[in-house]
Amino acid sequence: MELRTEDDQTTATVRGEVDLCTAPRFRRRLLRAAHSTRKTLVIDLAETSFLDCAGLAALAGTREALRTENRRW
Repeated sequence: MELRTEDDQTTATVRGEVDLCTAPRFRRRLLRAAHSTRKTLVIDLAETSFLDCAGLAALAGTREALRTENRRW
């Protein structure tokens, strides 16, 4: 995952596969990215070749963490 901050948003570009094995690390990195900036977090999945339910759960968990802080993504 690559992070890029421009103007009013931080973009997390995800490449490759996000599955049961990689989802825990993916979630930790997303949460770290979300908490390292006060800007809107955009998650770019255009270069993601596979995303299973564990990856979706990581996305949902990050969204929920940001929502409880009244943050946008």
